Amino acid sequence: MNDTLTLAAFGLLAGCAIPLLRTGSGAVVVPLMYCSLSALHPAGSPLHRMAMHVAVGTSACVLAVTAAAACRPYLAARRISLRRAWPLCLYAATGALAGALAALSLSPFRLRLLYVLYLSALIADCALRFDRLARMSAAHGILPPDMPRRLPALLNACAVLAMGSVAAGAGVGGGAMAVPLMRRGGHDAELAAALAGLLAATAGIAASTVYLSAAVPRGFEWGKWGGWQAGYIDLSAAALLSTAALLGMRLAAPSAGLLPERWRVGLYMGLLLLALFKMTV
Repeated sequence: MNDTLTLAAFGLLAGCAIPLLRTGSGAVVVPLMYCSLSALHPAGSPLHRMAMHVAVGTSACVLAVTAAAACRPYLAARRISLRRAWPLCLYAATGALAGALAALSLSPFRLRLLYVLYLSALIADCALRFDRLARMSAAHGILPPDMPRRLPALLNACAVLAMGSVAAGAGVGGGAMAVPLMRRGGHDAELAAALAGLLAATAGIAASTVYLSAAVPRGFEWGKWGGWQAGYIDLSAAALLSTAALLGMRLAAPSAGLLPERWRVGLYMGLLLLALFKMTV
């Protein structure tokens, strides 16, 4: 019961952070799952050894749900053209497939190190540009203040591939990379964030497929690790976290944009620092 309440509470927190802080769920889900699995299972057990892989796989599954929900209103309003966006989605999915397969080949320590380095890069970027970011309004936390120069098509495709790979390997949405890329495509800040959500959902689905099926050739069977475990995804935790996150998104949606930008950037950095602390201590 306590574990269920903890997952529900943190899922609600992750959902509230999506519209309020304009961040993804990976900063909450990965540390939560990693710490929970490491604490609940004895050292040397399969789930304890592979806690980081299961945390990333479960986070990718939750990411697919929350990112799809976040960009759904834009699709319904036809602000996002799937005909124009599908090549980017294809690049993101391809990168996610490669990233997830690469993550499965990494040791738990190296996969954890990848996640820590990703968080550290985000924190360093926010810290170095805090004053400029705090003066911005209605923009993602990593966006430059002016409309940047458009990237060549080949370079843009490679960047989306890299974004999908990192997102799938670390169990995060990759919005810090995707939003500036969409801005370079000429989109305003709001639409850039929506397109980044679409790419994150695509990457999450592709990565979840790998994490769901890749355990079979490695000798693990469905449910062998206990509970509703399938491959490297804890299905029961993913379902609970996704449901709670969707509820949190709905509850926090009316307050989206009300936080002063300085507060939002500060809280965003605080969330990242807390996640980094839990992953390194």
